[in-house]
Amino acid sequence: PIGKVNNVDVLQNAAFGERTLSILGCSNRSYQGIDIFLIDEQDGSLNDLSQQSLKVDPSKIDDVYGFCFGRLADERVFAILNGKNGFMQQYELSLKDSSIAWVLRREHQFPSQTEGMVVDERLGDLYVGQEDGGIWKLKLDPEDTTEAQKLAMSGEENPAIAYDVEGLSIYRNE
Repeated sequence: PIGKVNNVDVLQNAAFGERTLSILGCSNRSYQGIDIFLIDEQDGSLNDLSQQSLKVDPSKIDDVYGFCFGRLADERVFAILNGKNGFMQQYELSLKDSSIAWVLRREHQFPSQTEGMVVDERLGDLYVGQEDGGIWKLKLDPEDTTEAQKLAMSGEENPAIAYDVEGLSIYRNE
């Protein structure tokens, strides 16, 4: 009922000042934005914060597509989105009087269409799937100026990968 939701992510136990919350976010292609929901810790129901949704600038992101959350060791929380034109934006989220504040912290242009993204919170890395090109890695911290790097064997040089790259996830073999 909220529109054409494309990518969804959940962030549990996020510190927002003195409050710890679990949130769900999703890209919404119906109005070209991001929706955020608070997850009720008692019954798992969702509290729609649509009045605080982010609408993207269509001159930068042509069609909102990929989405994920990320959190640094210092507890800063980010919402990251990208578009079919390969343009990515990273917003820092904060909570003020039960309202979400969005602060743009970084923008990055990839060579072509991107979608799936995932954050490795242990290492502070953001991985972005370029649908016809492979997987890129960059630091989640927007103040880190290390260049994005395409992962070896994540592109067409690897015959075991069938394109296009869609969702990404972290698997630990520990």
